[in-house]
Amino acid sequence: VRGNDVCADCVSASPEAPMWASTNLGVVLCIRCCGVHRKLGAHISKVLSIRLDNWSDAQLAHMRRLGNEAVNAELEAQLKPGVKPDLATCTPEYLEGYIRAKYQHGSFRRGGDGHIPKIEPISDFKAAMTEFSGLLFIKLVCGSNLPSLDSRT
Repeated sequence: VRGNDVCADCVSASPEAPMWASTNLGVVLCIRCCGVHRKLGAHISKVLSIRLDNWSDAQLAHMRRLGNEAVNAELEAQLKPGVKPDLATCTPEYLEGYIRAKYQHGSFRRGGDGHIPKIEPISDFKAAMTEFSGLLFIKLVCGSNLPSLDSRT
């Protein structure tokens, strides 16, 4: 699909093709923009992995009908040069503000006001919590009255 070799929302320095997609909006995204789309909520942007998630036939057909180029032609119709975030230089707050302006507020559509909402920076502690995820292994040392997880008992 035309335009889907780069992220729909940023000027990414990554040489890799985007690995995430918003199936209801019809665009593909880089990992950083994907995180902002998840923050918007599934009622605005339903994000799936291009490689890891299972896609319905309807989702695939919708993505083929749209794509970054077609969606951006509408949602960025009045986007001024230099406004689209460059991941090498922009802050996480600017990126979030830009994506909210584009999808929530329609700021860059024809007739849009071009306004990007100001997003307040979060503390370093919260930033660490939102930027990184992983697995936590807990070793149960002692327990009583625990439900059985073995279906054979």
